[in-house]
Amino acid sequence: MPISANKERTINQQSIPAASDATAFFVDVPLRLFTAIRTHRFYPPANPQVQLSRNLFLKAINELRKASQNHQDVEVALASKVILVCGARLNERDSARQQIQGLSSFFTQFNIHSIIFHDTFNEQDSAVFLHLLADLMGRRELEVPVTTLIEQARLTSVSIDTKRYVEIHGRGG
Repeated sequence: MPISANKERTINQQSIPAASDATAFFVDVPLRLFTAIRTHRFYPPANPQVQLSRNLFLKAINELRKASQNHQDVEVALASKVILVCGARLNERDSARQQIQGLSSFFTQFNIHSIIFHDTFNEQDSAVFLHLLADLMGRRELEVPVTTLIEQARLTSVSIDTKRYVEIHGRGG
């Protein structure tokens, strides 16, 4: 499927600096996302671990929004097997973390290029969204595209694959 020019983005060749406070917020979103998906996969919805993982995921999104005033929509994307958060690639150490690698594999397996959490994304939406992704985790292949699942669940606070990133080789960094 060709990528239209207006939806194609380039990867920020600069990674997030390792020592800044903002780094923790950028790393926390994909880390908490994957942890919440896995927790939802293995425990019933009423389990305190499920509720805690969902709350920590929402907190990570909200903290990132506060820390970076330009990002009311929080995006987690995959390009060239690298997780990006709001267009910035994680540093090598953070990219090597088990949860980040797991999320990268999950995105690859289900052909997810990007997920955008709009500013209306709330606790109820997160419960539905995480349940959908946890259900996917138990499957070997998709029966319908993830975008269709999101539409069927009427989740308007989440967008799937509205952006795709491509790495441009040969550019000076």
